[in-house]
This record gives sequence, C-alpha cells and structure tokens, in this order.
Amino acid sequence: MIKVTAIADNQNLDALLKLFDNYTTEVLDLAQETFEDLRPAHLEEFQKQPRVRRWPQDYPNGELPFDTDKQRRWYWANIGQPHSRTGQMAKGLRQDINRDANSIQVVAVYPDKSTKFVLGNILGEKVERFQQRFHKATGWEEAAPKLERHAQAYVDTFARRYEAFIAFYQG
Repeated sequence: MIKVTAIADNQNLDALLKLFDNYTTEVLDLAQETFEDLRPAHLEEFQKQPRVRRWPQDYPNGELPFDTDKQRRWYWANIGQPHSRTGQMAKGLRQDINRDANSIQVVAVYPDKSTKFVLGNILGEKVERFQQRFHKATGWEEAAPKLERHAQAYVDTFARRYEAFIAFYQG
C-alpha cells in the first residue's frame, strides 16, 4: 500500500492571490517609479550643451555646409555671424508620463518646432534626413539614438525591478 500525504501552505497562495487583486496597479506603480528614478539622469544628458566642433566663422570664405540656398539665405538674414548659443534647445526636452488604469506611456517632447533641424527626427523614423549638416558640423548629435538608449535603459531597469517584485510575492 502506498500512502501519500500532501500539506498545502496557504501563505504563498495568499500572497499570490493578493498580488493578482492589485497586479495592474502595482506593476504600473513600479513602472512609474522606475521612470521617475531614471528621468533626472536622462534629462541631464540631453541638457548638456554640445561642445562646438567648428564655429561658423571658422569655415573657409564663410561657406557653411548649408543644405539649400533657401537655408543659407534664412541663416544670413536672421542669425548671421557671430552666433552665441542660448541653451534653450538643449534644455527644451520634456519627458512626460501618461498613465491610465491599464497602461503607462513615456513621451519625449521638444516643444520647439525647429528642433528636428537641429537634433534630427526624435522618433528615429527612417524618413527624410531632418538634421541639417550645419548643425551636425557645429556639434549637435542626433537625439533618436540617445532616446533609444534611454528607453532601453528604462526597459532593462524595469525588468530587473519586476523580477524582484515577482520574487517578493513568491516568498
């Protein structure tokens, strides 16, 4: 005769049931907390003014690398030389979080419409090249690769925290 005795420990089951009752809210709280923890460092990197590789007046015969004649005319009519940076472009990035009952979305926004010409398409879409050669030559890096790197850091950090979250409920 074979006799089997099973003992059920309700402690782990109770913790798991508690997790399922508040699962969505707790995971969204964890995601928002992760974002809030990483946001200051991410914004700091974007707010650094790039070091100028080459000043406009350093180009031979004042020949800046404009993409079009229209761009060249606009530059000389509105900016001219010398130009000093104000820092508004570098400090213009906003990272917002949109949350509802079932989802969370992190949004990067540059309110200035001219940003795409300086920093390129921040969405990283493979559409026409937005960043102008002039801005690249004067030290501006494209924003999309940085944003992708920050998004990946956010996902990686959240994944580690989520694993710890689940491990806590497993006992």
